Amino acid sequence: MHRKRLNDLVRKNDVLYFAGAPYTGQAYAITGQGIVGHIYDVEVGIIAGNSIDMLPLPDRKDSLRVDGDILDYSGYEDALYMNKGFSGVAYSFEQAELVDESSFIDGLSRRDSREWYISGRPQAIASVNGSTRWYEDGSIAEKSINKDKLRVYSINTDGPNKLRWLTLTDQYDSDPCVLETFGLSQRLALDGNRINDQVLTILEQKKDFDNITTLDISDSSITNQKIANINLENIKALHLSDNKYINLETLYGLKKKYPHCEIRVDDKYL
Repeated sequence: MHRKRLNDLVRKNDVLYFAGAPYTGQAYAITGQGIVGHIYDVEVGIIAGNSIDMLPLPDRKDSLRVDGDILDYSGYEDALYMNKGFSGVAYSFEQAELVDESSFIDGLSRRDSREWYISGRPQAIASVNGSTRWYEDGSIAEKSINKDKLRVYSINTDGPNKLRWLTLTDQYDSDPCVLETFGLSQRLALDGNRINDQVLTILEQKKDFDNITTLDISDSSITNQKIANINLENIKALHLSDNKYINLETLYGLKKKYPHCEIRVDDKYL
């Protein structure tokens, strides 16, 4: 969905246009002082009413919605408004399109924000509970979930649908089947005690598992038997740390199986 300043739209006979076509999206009515007075939903050039698609204002009497261009970032705080730390929501536009919506209290970011590509497609959303970032095609670039200020789940990719890093802990009830939607990077890292034999089996069934050249596994619940039978034809580096069920004898066996593979266990090389 597109998000633009109301002043960037052209009004003809009470119909709003952008680039010669009736506009559909959100329109931000911004005063000459940079205050966002209204946010409208617009459908085929007609204002349908006030939008509810926005970050909530901080619970402060002085909270405002403003065009981010009027904020001053030259002071000690992250963002100043009228020489005071800004509290409210700031909007940043690029090429007439909203690209960032961020919340502040006393000039400091609340880690509550949304971002968009120039195309209007979602780019990122973040809060204290976690964050998600997308590639422009809609596939996940990064996703994390926090609990009690600790990261309990995360996915990181190095290209559309190419899993680079996976964190799974028992503090988050995730479905391992979500991994079936991803391919694999040649450099893969697995972390957390919910990384177990079931998860590794799902990954092994992927056609690009054999292409992995670097594999990092830490704090996992993978069993000794499972790691002993792992098949990595192109592996060049295997790094393991704090994996309570994997013993050295098995790893020395892997070293014989893959003599040209660099195997590191808890910062020591075999």
